[in-house]
Amino acid sequence: MKKKIIIISVMLVILSALFITVSGSMLTMYGPDGVQTSVFPYEVTEYKAAGWYENESDVIRTMYGADGSEITVYLSEVYDRIDSGWFLNKSDAERTLYAADGTEKVVFLAEVAENVKNGWYENKSDIEKTMYATDGTEKTIYIAQIEEFKADGWYESKEEVITTMYGPDGVTVPVFLADIEEYKAAGWYENKSDVERTLYDIYGTAKTVYLTQVEEHKQNGWYEDTSSITITMYADDGSETSVFLGKIDDYRANGWHSDKASVTAAVIKGGQRKTIYKSQLQSYLNDGWVRLQDNKANPSKPMVALTFDDGPRPASTGRILNVLEKYNARATFFVVGNFAVNNSRILNRMVSMGCQIGNHTYTHPNLKYLSAQGVLSEINRTAEVIKNAVGFYPTAIRPPYGSYGDTVRKVTEQPLILWSIDTLDWQHRNTNKIVDAILNNVRDGDIILMHDLYDTTAAAVEIVVPILVSRGYQLVTVEELAACHGGMSAHRAYHSFR
Repeated sequence: MKKKIIIISVMLVILSALFITVSGSMLTMYGPDGVQTSVFPYEVTEYKAAGWYENESDVIRTMYGADGSEITVYLSEVYDRIDSGWFLNKSDAERTLYAADGTEKVVFLAEVAENVKNGWYENKSDIEKTMYATDGTEKTIYIAQIEEFKADGWYESKEEVITTMYGPDGVTVPVFLADIEEYKAAGWYENKSDVERTLYDIYGTAKTVYLTQVEEHKQNGWYEDTSSITITMYADDGSETSVFLGKIDDYRANGWHSDKASVTAAVIKGGQRKTIYKSQLQSYLNDGWVRLQDNKANPSKPMVALTFDDGPRPASTGRILNVLEKYNARATFFVVGNFAVNNSRILNRMVSMGCQIGNHTYTHPNLKYLSAQGVLSEINRTAEVIKNAVGFYPTAIRPPYGSYGDTVRKVTEQPLILWSIDTLDWQHRNTNKIVDAILNNVRDGDIILMHDLYDTTAAAVEIVVPILVSRGYQLVTVEELAACHGGMSAHRAYHSFR
């Protein structure tokens, strides 16, 4: 029995030792919910594959609240905590905020709204601004620096440092402000209007073209300046309107006239003379006024018209008038406005003798080379001088040098009086040559050209007038000569009335 007990005791010792040995070689593994179990080393791989972990730290996670608080949880609790607003990473519960001057600070999510309310920004891009220099240079700055940079000439938008410039052909190019002067020196313009021109045709049609197209259009009948293709026209009541040359005939058809004299009439009553508008004529006639149209010439007898240009000159013109008055003769004096303006007394003497005063322009230019407006300016200025002096407008024009073109013919509404005998008195200043030029060539209906500026011409008149009268010629005005030979029409030139 005792031997049995010994054997059993030995076996217990052996089993106890064996248990201790076996238990000492086992490992503790951890489930995601924190449960622990002991496994033999050879079972570790199998347990890991089944979702167990060798280290307790592997099943524990520190999680972070939006306010920065921390908790430790098992893996099995992680998703529930995430759903409740916790974060696995501390950085997920934090935000970097930015001040307007670029200062940065890290805060927890729960602090973001309050900091934003106090002027912090969540995105760095919110505190950055790209600024632009006039030469196109770009620089990124903090928004706190904007005013400082603007004061130094920087701009907040790229559009502000770029302008559109225009070529003379209408081509556009974007240019930085700093480059404007360089482009201008190269022929570019800042404003579209600078490369455009409005052109007009004679009918008043307007067209806007680029600078490079101007000359081509001008060659095709377009004009930059309307003053060269417009004239002032007058109605019988004195109304005025500006008319394009192409519409002159339309206006004439409706009773308008291109010279003021054509809408007036001279009337006389009891020695008083007036110039009135034609719309007033009938009422004046009804009141006893008489229109100054009397023709003293006898159409059955030969007649010539002596005409004198470029005056008046009191001394020589006065001598000529003395001769005409002595022989009851009349002539036509085509006066220059800037001479006539200070000689109203001698103009009135001409009228009192029955002489005719004609228009020889104001400054004696060659009308052929003037614009329509220029022609009318010369004619109308002198017409006003004559009207102011004698009370009525002249009714005939002699173009200086006898020169005129289509423009002169078109815009003037009075006949153009030329000549059939040119004495050339202005050239040679020789009395005998003047006398010979007249007496050797004169015929009924002639218009004889002289100039009352010269004493040699006055001397020739003193010789010629009595001889012409003795030959039976009536010395009449151009108006009288024309009236005895069918009259005159506007827009036409007359050399004689033979």
